[in-house]
Amino acid sequence: MMPLSRVSFAVVLLCVIGCVSSRILNTAYAEPESSSQTVLFERPRSLPELEDQIFAADSKLFSEGFNQCRISSIEGVLEQDVVLIHDQIGPTIGRENFIAELRNNVCTNASNKPLRRLQADSVIIKPLYNNGVLYGALQSGNHEFFVRTPDNELALTNRARFFSFWRLSDTGWMLQRSYSYDHLNPDENHPIDADVLEGGFGTIAATEYMLEAHNVKAQSVTILKDGSIAEVRSFGYQNETTRASVDTLYNVASLAKPVTALTVLKLVERGDWDLDTPLSVYDLDTELVTAPQAQQVTTWHILTHSSGLPNWRYLTDEGKLAFISDPGEKWEYSGEGFEWLRRAVEAKTGRSLEALAKELVFEPAGMTSTSYLYPDKEEYRLAHRYDENGRAHKTTPHNSANAAANLITTAGDYGRFLAYIYAGAGLREPLKQHMITPQIKQSAKMDFGLGWSILNLEDGIVLQHSGSDPGVRSLALLWPQTGDGIVLMSNSDGAIPTWQLILTEHFGDKGWEILKANGR
Repeated sequence: MMPLSRVSFAVVLLCVIGCVSSRILNTAYAEPESSSQTVLFERPRSLPELEDQIFAADSKLFSEGFNQCRISSIEGVLEQDVVLIHDQIGPTIGRENFIAELRNNVCTNASNKPLRRLQADSVIIKPLYNNGVLYGALQSGNHEFFVRTPDNELALTNRARFFSFWRLSDTGWMLQRSYSYDHLNPDENHPIDADVLEGGFGTIAATEYMLEAHNVKAQSVTILKDGSIAEVRSFGYQNETTRASVDTLYNVASLAKPVTALTVLKLVERGDWDLDTPLSVYDLDTELVTAPQAQQVTTWHILTHSSGLPNWRYLTDEGKLAFISDPGEKWEYSGEGFEWLRRAVEAKTGRSLEALAKELVFEPAGMTSTSYLYPDKEEYRLAHRYDENGRAHKTTPHNSANAAANLITTAGDYGRFLAYIYAGAGLREPLKQHMITPQIKQSAKMDFGLGWSILNLEDGIVLQHSGSDPGVRSLALLWPQTGDGIVLMSNSDGAIPTWQLILTEHFGDKGWEILKANGR
């Protein structure tokens, strides 16, 4: 289990921010131009370069030509005998007919003009060779179409798949064949706001279209507004036959850590625990007995991930627990540290982490469906876990609490946890502020507090944590100044690209800032 900034966003969200067509919807309507530009000046030398050129050609055709009505932009990327096949309005054959359709039907009314957006994360580009010489490329993916309403809002009118053949000519990439198919019925979608939660996921068909594209079985979303839950929604299937619901239980992996952190801080609040007492006073792992650093590690080191311990001992080359840096030297994500903290707390208090969390966090926050333990009596509510190809993972029920992982909860319950934190979490103001104040540098645009990553955005900070295990993808974000936030939970390895769609659609520029802070 690794934090969002280290693995999940950095590995999975490979092209979703850089693709040129994905943010064109706010571009103003423009009259046709007379100038033209060449798309390609030399042959691509690598697959990434090929992909960049196809995206550039796609952008000229749709972002400039279709969306902005710069007719000259598309003339240089359409073959004379181009054929476009549409499964609802039939074929368009030839460049002249295509341009005529564009002029007469798309570019006549600036106030009610259709706009096309490429779902960049869905695009697959494959090169075509003739005896080792590149001559073309196949592009497939999904795209959406919107119309700007009289109040200047965007309404989603259609969503479809597409498949195109681009030919490499002496002057650049030329579209020769394109198929747009599997359109959702506009009558079923309209009127729909372009917001992902209130619009793009407005129908079961639209929701499952996106989930299917990423092999995501189930996804649940909680939205917070002004410190209260505004919406809890679930999509897809929690197993092969049962639809996900607001009662679906998810294993949320490392989202356990903020809950553990708050449980310990509540002990600190009532004087039963101290942030600066060495943990070795209460517990010491046998593999650390001879390590001099072991006597220095405190709760503060654990909650800031600066203990100097690795994530998990079984992931090390030796398979044993040992310090990889000195306590307090740097940020180093460590599940082992949280487990050491659990053992120390249980040794001093004589109570289990489960019992303490139930008293200090679950009950006061209203988290009635949350536990560190496997839900034996309610296993039917638990979301099964799937890989990126939709195949089921083999999972083993856990019979004991882990302070760093395996928390079982619902999207609504974790939303209540965020709302509880926003409301003060029963902490006096100095300790609450200590929790959300940067304690150590995590990355260039991110600090770490007590149990939370702290993103530094233009309009303030955002608390962030994620969870990732086989078949587990979870994310929690909270704006502590406003009480706005989001919880995303999924039972599928392929869920993270859908986070990009949700964050950018729901939070706009703030969503893009979050992705950028996470290295994307």
